[in-house]
Amino acid sequence: MGSVYRGYDPLIDREVAIKTINPAGFSREAEEGYQRRFFEEAQAAGRLSHPGIVTIYDVGIEESQRKPYIVMQLVEGHSLQRALEGAAKPLEPAAAIDIAMQIAAALEYAHARGVVHRDIKPANVNLTPQGRAVLTDFGIARFRRSRDAVAREEAGTLAFMAPERIQGKRADGRADLFSLGVILYWLLTGERPFTGDDKEVMFKLVFREPTPASTRNPVLGAEADAVLCRALAKLPEERYQTGSQFVDDLQRLLATPAQPATVPPPGEALSVPAPPARRAIDRIRGMLLLCGAIAMLALLLAWIAKGQ
Repeated sequence: MGSVYRGYDPLIDREVAIKTINPAGFSREAEEGYQRRFFEEAQAAGRLSHPGIVTIYDVGIEESQRKPYIVMQLVEGHSLQRALEGAAKPLEPAAAIDIAMQIAAALEYAHARGVVHRDIKPANVNLTPQGRAVLTDFGIARFRRSRDAVAREEAGTLAFMAPERIQGKRADGRADLFSLGVILYWLLTGERPFTGDDKEVMFKLVFREPTPASTRNPVLGAEADAVLCRALAKLPEERYQTGSQFVDDLQRLLATPAQPATVPPPGEALSVPAPPARRAIDRIRGMLLLCGAIAMLALLLAWIAKGQ
């Protein structure tokens, strides 16, 4: 659907990246929808000027083939996705935390200006040779005050989505910070916190707490578990509310010598307790499921009795 090319702007003597969408095979309605999203990406990112966010230079449509394009900053290096998939072991905690802090700082800047990325994932983070993390692809970014009701809730990558997005609820910047928590977990452990097929991932994102990171990487301690527990909280109000809050805790984590988590006796699970509100919701949900099962059983018995 989309392609990115390396280009050269002779007027200002610089290399650039050119992103296009090929509308071939689209229905007219689909083509208009993709073009609208494409220009929203340019509009969203074009409002932002931050070293951790790709810079937009120009936008337009190549008329002969109706191909929309964006000319943007060429970020040397490779994607974080490539780095993670090519790594044989987790990143050193200091390097992982540094990358997460850079992303959190960029999100703090974007959120303060009313822009929610909505598709934070390793493939949308570029790493320069100098170790700088740069956010790309604001193609499904959502303006806080936008009146455009085009449905974009399903866009993005499932394994990095916040629970409220899975449930079809309104999402704000805290959903981006949840996605960053998923990335940080992967950086620190070498594994994703929520795995399986699509249905399994959706269920785990909404109902299951991930395995504490310290059990997958013994170098980590309880402090890392606490940061990830907050970042990956199911309820937005129990997460980090801003990127700067996330950065503050990451800085403290970076300054704290790693103390391996206490290993429990055999047969006893090591887990991070769920927040009180989360436990209360789980109890209510369990009661509702039980009531639903009882109601279904009653209907079945009534149907059998009627048949007799």
